[in-house]
Amino acid sequence: MCAGLVMVAAQASATLLPLNDGPEVPLYSILNSTYGTTFTSSSDLQPFIITSSPPPFEVFNDNYQVQVQGIYASNNENFGYYTDLGTGAAQTSLFTVSTGGTATASISGVSNFGLYLTSSPYGGSNTWYSETSLNSDGMRHMYLFDLEAIQGSSFGSGANPADFHNRFVSAWEDLPQNDSLQDYDFNDLVVEMSVVPEPATVLLLGMGIAGLAVMQFRRRKRVT
Repeated sequence: MCAGLVMVAAQASATLLPLNDGPEVPLYSILNSTYGTTFTSSSDLQPFIITSSPPPFEVFNDNYQVQVQGIYASNNENFGYYTDLGTGAAQTSLFTVSTGGTATASISGVSNFGLYLTSSPYGGSNTWYSETSLNSDGMRHMYLFDLEAIQGSSFGSGANPADFHNRFVSAWEDLPQNDSLQDYDFNDLVVEMSVVPEPATVLLLGMGIAGLAVMQFRRRKRVT
């Protein structure tokens, strides 16, 4: 059975913007406190930004789901996914989180999807997409990081990188590119995405193991 791999694309055609340490909690500090990494500035994260080609996200096994955990929000944010790649209208909201809040959700039964963020900082409202071509300002508003690659680097926590396989961090900037307050800190919403077996798959596997145990017990009773 194929592993539940997520293929990610953060549009290579979009220019990589700098990762700054803004006036709020910087992205590197959020990752350090969550995963035990040893970054000293957000610019240390630049080499770990995923820049492969579309499709944005693809799950290669129907028996897997994507667990989503909001680990930090600097503003009021609504986060979800869409299935009409290239358009972004068929949206499903996963959670709304307020400043400093966290949230959990899951994506299942979907093979190809993109992510979106609807944000209302300072009274305005904008929707940004993982597909940069859909963003009205042409700016890339999401950076994606592979936790397995980070933990396997000199910035890792000493944990086994394999324990972070199929785990990604999605970091968002919620202000338009021409906004006077734009700081390019990509910490307005920070989300972990991990690929895990569907609960039903785990249950069926458990029932299978239990069935084998019962059969072995009955065989032993016959022998004795």
